[in-house]
Amino acid sequence: MPSRLVLICPLVPAIQVRGVPADLHEQLRRRAAEQRVSLSAYVLGLLERAAHPSSTDEWLASLADREAVTRLDLTAALADARSRGE
Repeated sequence: MPSRLVLICPLVPAIQVRGVPADLHEQLRRRAAEQRVSLSAYVLGLLERAAHPSSTDEWLASLADREAVTRLDLTAALADARSRGE
């Protein structure tokens, strides 16, 4: 009895965008090239950022976790930078 090789390839969802203006396509292609990634990888990154934006509430909550900066801290940092000639 001959053996059968069964390849299991999970289907990866795809998105096709129609009607992309030529100038927009070129701009995206150029930006992808600048970052040395494929156009698909570049656009996927844009989609990921658009799909997972931080809400204003999340952003404000993240600020609450940070240590407050006081005027004294800023004044000391400025004086230190000036003394180093920065």
